[in-house]
Amino acid sequence: MPLSEQNKFQPFDVIHSSLAFTMPRITYGSKDTVLSFYAFDNQLGRMRRKRIKLNHLGRRWFIRRREREICGRFLALLSQGWSPFEDRHDTILTRLDPVVDIVATAVPLSVAVQRYNDFVDSEVERKVLSKATRLTYLSYSAKLLSYLPSSISSSDITTVDLVGFIDSMKEQKLSPKYCNSVIGWLKTVFAWMLERGIVSNNPASPIKTETLARQQGRPTLTDCERESLFDRLRQHDRLEFLLACMMEYYTYIRPNELYRVRVRYINIKEQTVTIPAEISKNRKSAKVTVPSVVVDLMKELGIDRHRGDDYLFGKGLKCGPTIGNAKQFGRFWERHVACKGGIYPELEERGIVFYSLKNSGITDMLQRGVPSAVVRDQARHQDLSTTEIYGRSSALKAPDGLKDYR
Repeated sequence: MPLSEQNKFQPFDVIHSSLAFTMPRITYGSKDTVLSFYAFDNQLGRMRRKRIKLNHLGRRWFIRRREREICGRFLALLSQGWSPFEDRHDTILTRLDPVVDIVATAVPLSVAVQRYNDFVDSEVERKVLSKATRLTYLSYSAKLLSYLPSSISSSDITTVDLVGFIDSMKEQKLSPKYCNSVIGWLKTVFAWMLERGIVSNNPASPIKTETLARQQGRPTLTDCERESLFDRLRQHDRLEFLLACMMEYYTYIRPNELYRVRVRYINIKEQTVTIPAEISKNRKSAKVTVPSVVVDLMKELGIDRHRGDDYLFGKGLKCGPTIGNAKQFGRFWERHVACKGGIYPELEERGIVFYSLKNSGITDMLQRGVPSAVVRDQARHQDLSTTEIYGRSSALKAPDGLKDYR
């Protein structure tokens, strides 16, 4: 087509004017919540902006949760030829009120779960979720699909169905902690579906988690046991595992972080090790202090002469280019340390595990008068009573009092 003819071509020559519109969107002003879009006004013969207040639908948090559904309903009406300039405001809003009655699209459970798993994959790529979390979610989704028919519509699933799913896991003697984790996952999944219009309500919301009895704290090593452990590991020439034990006792780096620590994260001169966001459990970067006794062992093992990309605890617990895994520390402990015929069999009787070194280190540091704020930052805790929530100390400097701590 010649350029002169293209300039004369008008879209409305082939598209009916009543189908001309832009995508509806909701804006949240200081006073009003407004849905706005452009539509074709037949009387004026041109596109015109339309603004509709949604304040009466409820509080903002409620509208935000239903935003996709509200916009979807208006989009469907516009696609069917509805003109906002020829219909009264209260007429269309009556069709939308209450919003909770909007019918969700029938999506098979298997399809909805797969979409959620794809979303989780994207969150892993964005480093919002860890790969370990992804594997956990995949196992939960597999269990759900094995219990409920995969062809069932997601919007047809009821609270009773999900309670039956949880009860089936209890019959398998799965721990209350595990079942609570699955309940939390179910609430997250169906909340995600709700936001995307797959379901019209969250059937997992009414499900209550079990109140778990407070677990007895892990046993800690006495000073004599710790010194004896370190001495025995050295006598048996297990210096790599001795370094792992010292890192756990002095720096409190979790095993699933420790195996991913690279040499370049360690600053021998400043006596610090950086835990980058990509390997940290709470996805936040932080620094912890490495006492001189640990730095000396690193130098003895020649860690400072390795390449920066090498893993501090690679395959076989040796510093090298091949990554190890989080279970290698506990596996070595169970097979070579706290076992019959092992380096320190007495620890097995007391229930001491590799992770006990972290609890022992925190307890000992507090008992020896180290300021609680310093201990909190070293352990990356939000407070002293919380051992699973890391703090915000991303710029921690190595306190002089910790550099010579033994």
